[in-house]
Amino acid sequence: MGQETSLSTTHARRTHAMSLRVLAWAVGTFAVAASAVIAAAWVPDALVSDGLADKHFFAGGLCVLLLGFQAVVLRFMLKRTRTLEHLGGALAAWSRGEPDLPALRITSSNEPVAAQWNRLIDELDTLRRADREAQTLNQLHRTIAQSADQGGALDALPHGVVVINPDARVAAANGAASRVLMRSRDRLVGAPMDKVIPDESLRELIDHVLSQTDHRGGCVELKLNPDEDEQTIMRSTVRPVGQANQPRSALVFFEDVTQQRTADQSRNLFVAQATHELRTPLTNIGLYLERAIDLDDHETADRAECLNVINQEVLRLGRVVEEVLSVSEIEAGSLKVRRDDVRVDDLIRTLEHEYAPQAKEKTIALSFDLPPKLSVVQGDREKITLALHNLLGNALKYTPAGGDVKVQLLEQQGDVEVSVTDTGIGIDESELGKVFEKFYRADDSRLQGIGGSGLGLALARDVIRLHGGDITVDSTLNQGSTFTLRLPINAAVSPA
Repeated sequence: MGQETSLSTTHARRTHAMSLRVLAWAVGTFAVAASAVIAAAWVPDALVSDGLADKHFFAGGLCVLLLGFQAVVLRFMLKRTRTLEHLGGALAAWSRGEPDLPALRITSSNEPVAAQWNRLIDELDTLRRADREAQTLNQLHRTIAQSADQGGALDALPHGVVVINPDARVAAANGAASRVLMRSRDRLVGAPMDKVIPDESLRELIDHVLSQTDHRGGCVELKLNPDEDEQTIMRSTVRPVGQANQPRSALVFFEDVTQQRTADQSRNLFVAQATHELRTPLTNIGLYLERAIDLDDHETADRAECLNVINQEVLRLGRVVEEVLSVSEIEAGSLKVRRDDVRVDDLIRTLEHEYAPQAKEKTIALSFDLPPKLSVVQGDREKITLALHNLLGNALKYTPAGGDVKVQLLEQQGDVEVSVTDTGIGIDESELGKVFEKFYRADDSRLQGIGGSGLGLALARDVIRLHGGDITVDSTLNQGSTFTLRLPINAAVSPA
């Protein structure tokens, strides 16, 4: 639109300029003709006389002076008329309703008239722009203050929304923003931005959006501490509101990303722990495999020991992979359990055979208390085995050398209960509710040298709950823990 109006203004100027140039050249032509008439009056007389008289010199000089003066006058007229023709073209375009005032500026002349005209155009353009800005700002304020539907929509959002006007004051805020900024809405609306926005980097971003017409906004993450024991990570997104070349407001959007950041940190920790869990059995398999290869044929006992360790590490590696796959299936809602006849006492005896060498190596007294007869449970053999492995493996892992681990199996009131009791480091009472969370690791310096993916207990409880049972914990710090697995005998197996 601006380019079209500029072309129309230029065309008007050229048309007006053409008419003025024709007039100026007509005046010049008339002057030249008059000088020719003067010359014609004395040239014939000079040719027929014996010589040039004084009057002839006088007439010739006068003619030359007239021509020179006429040239100066003509040049001055052309220069002035060029400015006047631009001015006339601009006036003609303005009279036709030219909307783009900067297109009416005269840029090809340094005449005072042109400078005054340009100053007038600039003042009019400034006034017109200020009027548009005032209308837009008033409309924005009316929309925010009077629109009940918009206010209700903002309050319905779960995230905080704040509108900062061009004067760097809060124009509107929803209820979620009041909770984020810990101020009532009455105290927020109308307050200066630097009094309610707690972070300096966020205030600088808002200032840039308000002052720079080409700034498109950005994001800033804030760390808030509403409670001493809790930290909230808030992502603040700032976007401009308004049109170009007009005073703009800023829309600030607050979103709580604490859980997302915690999940990211837990996922990174899981990758590191899982890598360690995979590397350890692979390293042991490689070492014992090299040892078995180097043994002589008559060293059958040592070779059998190496093969036994390799077998245990392969089973351990398979459990780690199974844990990761099961967690992925649970998260995707695609985990399914089969319905088989499961003898839990046979599973416990298998665990005893597998974990006895590990307990002996750590000098831990591992004991099992099994009933002479136990009912058959309906469930998924592999998933129940995985849950039992996690309970017994954790008991041996977190029990120091010289401790005791006891596994007791009993049947009561239609349930099979497996309790694993240890004399390990125990769990603080404040963390008992978190031990079944995925990727959770207790904040205990004694755990730094103990590996783990943080998935075992969470996976074990999810699997047992799919069978209609549950896993509970009772623990005392520095004294030990008891994990109890309860599994219904005839409960229907549920999908994920």
